[in-house]
Amino acid sequence: MGPDGGLLEVTVDAQPPKKLARIDAHCTYHRLATSLLLTGAPEGRHHVRAQLLAEAPDKRKILFPKNVPDMEKNPAKYQDNVWHLGGLLLLGDLVK
Repeated sequence: MGPDGGLLEVTVDAQPPKKLARIDAHCTYHRLATSLLLTGAPEGRHHVRAQLLAEAPDKRKILFPKNVPDMEKNPAKYQDNVWHLGGLLLLGDLVK
């Protein structure tokens, strides 16, 4: 998670997609963060899809007001729209 964080669209099975911003109010720096994509599901095969969208989150609205001056002073730090995947915890088998 960081200032260059983008917007993920996560779809689980046939449920409506959810959007997850990979930036939060603290993101004037990069750090490890977790996102639970599927919890409490019944046993069986599931289809999970996470896609980085071209649409960027409104970072100014997400940041704490005290962090907005950092965005104004360092716009290049916030301009990208990326997702850094640090790891994936999967309970079960990955099926292609």
